Formats: sequence, C-alpha cells, structure tokens
Amino acid sequence: MTRPLLARTSIAGLLLALCACAVLPAAAHAGVYKMYSCEPPGVNIAHPTSGPWRLYSENSPATMNLSTCGNVKGGAMAIGFNAPSGYGEMPSFSHAGWELPATAMNPGVAIVRVKSWVSTDLVSAPQQCDICYQVVHPHNLGPMHVADRVSTDLPAGHTSPTNDPAAPLHRLGLACANGGAGFNCRLLPNRPNLVIHGTETDLVENVAPAGSITGGALASSGVKAGAASLSYTASDGQSGVERVDVVIEGVVVGDHDFSRNLALPVAQQTGDCTYTGLGACASVRSGDIAADTTKVPDGERAVTLRITDAAGNRKEVSGPQIIVANGGAPGAPNGSGATRLALLTARFASTSARSRRLRYSSRPMVRGKLVNERGQAIGGATVAVLERRRAAGARDEQTDAVKTAADGTFTYRLRTGPSRRITFAYQAFSGDPKPAALSGLRTSVRALVSATVSPRSARAGGSIRLKGRLLLLPRERVLIKIQARNGRRWQTIETVKTNGRGTFSWTYRFTAGAAGKTFAFRAQVDSEIYPFSVGNSRAALVRVR
Repeated sequence: MTRPLLARTSIAGLLLALCACAVLPAAAHAGVYKMYSCEPPGVNIAHPTSGPWRLYSENSPATMNLSTCGNVKGGAMAIGFNAPSGYGEMPSFSHAGWELPATAMNPGVAIVRVKSWVSTDLVSAPQQCDICYQVVHPHNLGPMHVADRVSTDLPAGHTSPTNDPAAPLHRLGLACANGGAGFNCRLLPNRPNLVIHGTETDLVENVAPAGSITGGALASSGVKAGAASLSYTASDGQSGVERVDVVIEGVVVGDHDFSRNLALPVAQQTGDCTYTGLGACASVRSGDIAADTTKVPDGERAVTLRITDAAGNRKEVSGPQIIVANGGAPGAPNGSGATRLALLTARFASTSARSRRLRYSSRPMVRGKLVNERGQAIGGATVAVLERRRAAGARDEQTDAVKTAADGTFTYRLRTGPSRRITFAYQAFSGDPKPAALSGLRTSVRALVSATVSPRSARAGGSIRLKGRLLLLPRERVLIKIQARNGRRWQTIETVKTNGRGTFSWTYRFTAGAAGKTFAFRAQVDSEIYPFSVGNSRAALVRVR
C-alpha cells in the first residue's frame, strides 16, 4: 500500500519551523575558528571555493556532481540525479550530498557545528515517496526534515546541533527514507535537486603555535631607540598563523597582521588569510617586523615575540632585556594614530613620476597619503612643505603646510617658481628631533634669457656688441656662455657674468677673412648659482660685408 503524500501546507510549515529554530553560532573564542565555503550571506570571499567539502553517496549510484563553486561568483555546491529520460531513481534508505571527511581534517582539528544556506528542487511524480533534507552527524543521523515538492529556500540558514565532543565528520544532503516504506524516490533528472549556497563551519583546535626570534636589532640586548626590527619564524599546523606581534612590557610596538575582515567588500580587505580551508591562514610565516620603541617608557624592558593562530591560541617567545632610551615620553601626537613608523607618499596628480619639467608659472597639483606601518590612515596630521632651490648652497626652507583628511590623503598645489626639490615631511610627535617620514618631488624649469646684437651688419675688421638679460629672477654673477654656430653645432667662444640687474654684454671684432659670411650667436645660461636648468636665447644673425 502506497504511503499517502504529506499535505503541502504541513511540509512548508515544517520547513519554516526548521528555519525558526535555527540559532546563530556562538561567538568564536580561543580554540574555535571559522571556515567558509561558497558564498554565505554577509561574508565576502575573494575566491569562493568548496574547500575540503566533497561529494558522497551511500546506496545512490546515480548521484551527479553539478557544481563545486570553485572561484565562481554566485557558484554553489549542487547535486542532482542522472537518468537518460523520465525520472531519476534515488533508492530507498539511501542518501547523498556533501561531506567534510575525517581524512581531510588537520591533526588536532574537529568540527563544532555547521551552518548552511540551502535550496532544493524536489518536484516528484505523484504517488512517490517523500524526499528528505537531512543533516548527518557521526553516530547520529540527526533529524530528518521533509522537503516541499517545489523549490524550497532556507534563507535564514540551518544550524546543526553543537557537537560535544567535537565531531570529525559532517554531512549535508538528501535522503530517501519514506518512513520505512521501502519505496524508491523519483526525481526529475539532470538538474540541481540540492543546492548549498554557502556554509559556515566552526572548527576547534587547541594546539599552540610555534616560533622563534631569528634576528634584528631587538634580538640582542643593549640600548635601543626609535625604530628597531625583529626577525621571526612562526608556524601552526592546525588553523594557521594569523598574527605576529612584537611586545615590550605588554605594549604592542609592531606587528604583522594577516587577518581579513570578511564583512568588508573584497577590495577593502587586507591580509592574506582566506578562511576557506581547514587551515584558515598560512601554516608557516617569517619576516621582519618594524617596531617603534617610543611607544614604551625609557628604561630596562623585556622583549617578547607573540604568535597567534586563527583559533586564538597563542605562543609567547621570550626575547632579551633591552634598555629603551628615547629621551623621555613623546610629545603631542600629530594626527590620529600618530607613529614614528609612518609611511608618506607624494606624487604629481597628472603622472606617477616624482619629477616634472614645468614652466615658471606652472602650479601642478600634488596628491599624497600618510599611513602607519600597517597601511592604516593617519588623519588630521600636519605635513610640512619644504622647498630647496636648485642652486649651490641652497637649503630646505618650510614654505607651507597641509593637513591630511580622515583617510590619510591630502592634496597640495605647488607655488610658481624655479627648479627645486619639494619635500613633504611628517613629524609624528611634537619635539621630535627629525621627521618620521619624508617624500620628495623635483621640478625642472628652464632658464629664460634674451640676447640681441648690434649692428646686424658689420664690415670686415668691424665689431659688434651682444647684449642680454635674465628674464626670470635677475641675479648678479650668473655665468653666461656666448656661443657661435659652427655648422650644426653650437660652440662656446666666451663666458661672461651678469651684473646686479641681471644683464650682460659682450663685444667681438671680425677679422678680414670674415667678409661675405653670416654668423649666428646666442647666449646660454648654465650656472650653479642660478636655480634653473640650462636655457638658451634665440639666435642673433650678423652679416659681415
């Protein structure tokens, strides 16, 4: 006798009850970390993947793997049932779906619970058995939930019962049970009957990471000041290394943070932990951490390397006793999150280059950014603008200042002027003897000089006079090269210097052999004391009769 179908309304009500009774996973604590597959709601995965989940089938040989969501936006883990035509047969008392196999688990790692976001398409011919959505646990098949015969969504997610002790295996799939009636289940074939849009798995491990101090200034005792480095190696074979800190007397003075905030858009995330595998982060790390000793008071202090894995387990490696000597506590901070390990960048807005050829009247825009050693913005900071003209003996002079926005960026329009070096300087704390970060730009402005000759026509044995002046920033004793054209080349024949008004003159007498020829002269500015790049006047022509 065929078992009657459940009423659709009662089935839908059962599914709604399933969603309503689901509870959110408890907040992660030391020993517990998360692994995500595909695309759970509210979690932004850079490269979606099914990770260690794999297809399983018990007594259901027609199961098809339709999708694994690997690196596909909007992808999912899906299964269907194969048949040449008509319906696909799922044998009675069989089940199939996806599982986290015990063989895939890292040593010391086990499953606490799984939250899943699932939809089904279980349209069946009349008078066939019920199709069930089932979460399977080791030694406990768990509750069976009869699914509707139409597309069914569980948008709120389904949370498995907490496994205590933690389970090494978890299955999520479809089951054909029919209440023990023994009938096969018939499904429309070659289509996704079960779609797992995403999972959030809580894993547990309580193994401390390992590591050692391998070098750097803070690896040895002695007097330390300002920025100092510490080299390290770190490892964790379970959840992976998520963070490494340099700690002096309980104060974090430098770190390598590999974590990612998956609630942010992918483009805004930092760190390289993926949280898509049984190892949420890389199992081995090494590097050099820049530490800021000014964050702790002067005196004898203990250095510690602290390694934290993705599950929150910690390992502290004792370093040497050092003497911090920075000359007292820092002054007032310059900006939010001020640090002497700041990084400052400045570039011309129209190009990524750090030097530009300009006209004297040009006022290009400069864009910059100020961040700390972790790339986080330092907002509300004053950045000094220093200029040094391109001239012998010139020194940096502060000509202006600019303030960073909340995101650490700033814009600044340069003043008109000669060739010069522009330096943007950030002082982390008032009273610091030198800037914590610098970024420099260069401008090249060509000298402008005029030159006229008289008379324009001279007799052999006669003389001419070339006069000129500097058109920008007149200055005394600027070297002027008088040049004559020899074929296609200009040749220097005399040098003169400008007077206090920036003018100059030069006299020349032609020999008898110059008769019948035309000569070209020009003035060239090329002086170490004049803050411009080389400039030439227009050519002046003289005809010798």
